[in-house]
Amino acid sequence: MEKASEIQRDGESMRDGESIRETERWRKYQRNREMKKTSENKMREKASKKQRDGQSILETERWRKHQRNRVMEKATEKQRDEESIRETERWRKHQRNREFEKASEKQRDGESMRETEKWRKHERCRKHQRNREMEKA
Repeated sequence: MEKASEIQRDGESMRDGESIRETERWRKYQRNREMKKTSENKMREKASKKQRDGQSILETERWRKHQRNRVMEKATEKQRDEESIRETERWRKHQRNREFEKASEKQRDGESMRETEKWRKHERCRKHQRNREMEKA
């Protein structure tokens, strides 16, 4: 009977040992799980921080781009205003030149009319002179 109780005790102790081992294994498993979770959380935090940093960088880039575009728009508006002013100046100059050309044309026309008159007078004089020479001869 002693042997049986000894065997039984050994079995119990064996079972106890197994349960102790199981408990140790369980604790180790839990520790590893916690560590893994912690490291995953840290990695997630780092990733989300990086992402946030990345987004803030993107936002900054977006802001800079926006600012550049605004500056460019303002410059373009300014340029358009200057161009319209220049166009206006060009138009005025063009109009002055046209007026001047018209006046010059009128003057030339007047001169050519005078030239024509001179020419006609000259022709009449020559014709008259020829006629006189013919009469003399």
